[in-house]
Amino acid sequence: ELPYNKCFLADYMSGSKTREEIALRSQAFFKEQIIELMLNTRITSLDLAAQTVTDNSGYVYSYTKLLFAVGGSVVLPSIPGINQKHVFPFYTLADTQEILDYVRKQRVKKMVIIGAGLSGLECADALLNCVEKITILERGPHVLPSLVPECAGQWIQEKMQRQGIDFYC
Repeated sequence: ELPYNKCFLADYMSGSKTREEIALRSQAFFKEQIIELMLNTRITSLDLAAQTVTDNSGYVYSYTKLLFAVGGSVVLPSIPGINQKHVFPFYTLADTQEILDYVRKQRVKKMVIIGAGLSGLECADALLNCVEKITILERGPHVLPSLVPECAGQWIQEKMQRQGIDFYC
């Protein structure tokens, strides 16, 4: 995927922003700046003395200066059934598109979201117009447990419950 602003994934999911609006740069930008963007490429070795990196296909790139901007990856909890086709992470643009495609194609009526952190709440809010019933499960004592005190979490939860979202903390 071209680089995009992850903060806008929920906006893309809700339809309030397009792919182009969440993109950080267009394909044309990279061409204009003479930047070769290597997508789906895994670096397998680094030689500091030779100032080279090697990718998964064996191609060797040389560099003068090197910046590691490796990003991150989602860590799914160890729950039986988590790898089924109708269970999705909400972490990348591809994940978001997969959720939207599934919800639309299968005409999903009920959805359960595991986690009442910022991503879980944003995902629920973005899907309000697509799904009839949303339930959020949170292992902590309230929503946004690592970000806000209980009174603030309770206030946010009550606002979302008025929109028809159920919570189980």
